[in-house]
Amino acid sequence: MPISKTNISICKPSRITVGIDVGITKFCHDSDNNSIDNPLFLNNDLRPLRRAGRVLSRRLKGSNNWKKAKIRLQILHEHIMNKHNNFLYKLSTEYSKRYDVIFLERLHALNNGEKLPSCKVYS
Repeated sequence: MPISKTNISICKPSRITVGIDVGITKFCHDSDNNSIDNPLFLNNDLRPLRRAGRVLSRRLKGSNNWKKAKIRLQILHEHIMNKHNNFLYKLSTEYSKRYDVIFLERLHALNNGEKLPSCKVYS
């Protein structure tokens, strides 16, 4: 049986790309002009965190009440960390479902050997 020659055009899959710029006032801004606000999880929970730290500092180190206060403080820190990680997982999942290729900027911690100025933004 002879094989017929047919012209098959292979279409290349289109890749949807996005570039993400990480900022301080906004959490990130992408090349499609979408900007995501910084959720500031630590600022929202700073008052109970400070209170738990003060309670811990007033307890006698090593006592049972000190251990309870330490556990309460650790739970608050874990709660803040879980909210932050949940935000990151949801955001990264959304970007990975929407785009094929994602470009991120590389942040340098030091600027010519000098420390960058600190800022009062917590995420």
